[in-house]
Amino acid sequence: MDELKKKKVAIVGTADTCHMAPYTDPDFEIWGVNNGYLLLKRQTRWFEIHNITFDGKDFYRRGSKEFRGTNMNTYMENLAKLDIPVYMQQHWDQIPKSEPYPLIEVTQAIGSQLGWFNNRNFEGAQPAWDVYTTNTISYMLALAILEKFDEIHVYGVDMAVDTEYHWQRPSCEFLIGWAVGMGIKVFIPPQCDLMKTRFLYGFQEVVQDAYMLKIKNMKTAMLKRQNDAAAAINLNTKKVEQYIGAVAAIDEMAKIWS
Repeated sequence: MDELKKKKVAIVGTADTCHMAPYTDPDFEIWGVNNGYLLLKRQTRWFEIHNITFDGKDFYRRGSKEFRGTNMNTYMENLAKLDIPVYMQQHWDQIPKSEPYPLIEVTQAIGSQLGWFNNRNFEGAQPAWDVYTTNTISYMLALAILEKFDEIHVYGVDMAVDTEYHWQRPSCEFLIGWAVGMGIKVFIPPQCDLMKTRFLYGFQEVVQDAYMLKIKNMKTAMLKRQNDAAAAINLNTKKVEQYIGAVAAIDEMAKIWS
């Protein structure tokens, strides 16, 4: 239980910077997510808040027996091996340490006093801007804010624009901003894409335009080289075909003379 009394928390996803988390620093709680137990060196709490069902024999997520390449039964067995709190939508007897994520408490603290949650019946809930959670990391950030940690560090969470997770990124940045506004110290490694912009809008337009022109010119030059290389390949292919034909003709002549 002493692990849950710390005032610093590292929220760790599965992107490349996950290895930078302060695993050896005893002042930090380490919170992991989903199947990240394959990567994390230490953890004090775990989060798996997807909708999971059980038919008496097998576990499912959205009707599938697999989650990210792992059989759901195996996945749940692995979660059961974690001897730490595992936050889920409900308690599962198969996972002794599992407990319901405190959604109402979090939404009341982070959002407004909501009247549209009826006895934890979330299926009929209407969307609201003040319950801005589009991913598990957001729920983890919200709980850290609720528990008034002095410091929140985020590792292994990129949600870069060229990935399938980019649409989840804004809610993480919203809650990071909320934490900063609450006076919580937030650290995000420079290698992480969260809360990053290359240029200050307006003030660095000249620099931005120069950079974009450079990118455009680089692309134009590369496309020209690509086209030149393709033309050379086409020419050489024709030459190869000519040589193949010439060699075949010589072979035919050799047969005739023989």
